[in-house]
Amino acid sequence: MLSKNITFILFALILTSCVTTSNIPTEVSSEIPDDANAIELYSTESPSDFYKTIYQHLASEGFSISQENSEMGTFSTGFKEVGQETTLKIDVFVEKDNNGSKATLRGSWNVTSSMGAGITAATGASLGGTSAERASWDQSGRPKVAFGEMAVIAKEIEYQKLEYISD
Repeated sequence: MLSKNITFILFALILTSCVTTSNIPTEVSSEIPDDANAIELYSTESPSDFYKTIYQHLASEGFSISQENSEMGTFSTGFKEVGQETTLKIDVFVEKDNNGSKATLRGSWNVTSSMGAGITAATGASLGGTSAERASWDQSGRPKVAFGEMAVIAKEIEYQKLEYISD
């Protein structure tokens, strides 16, 4: 039992150690509310045009597209490394809004496959590529890093208004 507790503690320390949001520009991090876990972007573009704008931007940022349904206004990226052995996947939903369209971005994070292999070797616990956790600003470590990186990416997309939400 003591061995399992030590393994769990070591595992938790590896996941959170040395992970900071210092790479997120202050002008971005200072405006994110503590409880934010999604981002809404508003545009005067039609939903289909805004969908294309976001799709093209994420592709130009190096994200692969893993699933898409343009008729429903949804797509998901594959995981991309965003630094500090952390990967980010973004789910996008674009819909009609009063003055054009609204896109909701939600992120998921995981560790890189090399970090997952290192954790497995060190602790015997499997991680990396097996499950994803929700990115959110109200947590510390990798969930916060992933959300912050998603916020930086979202701010580079052409939009009329950006809101951070908690749902």
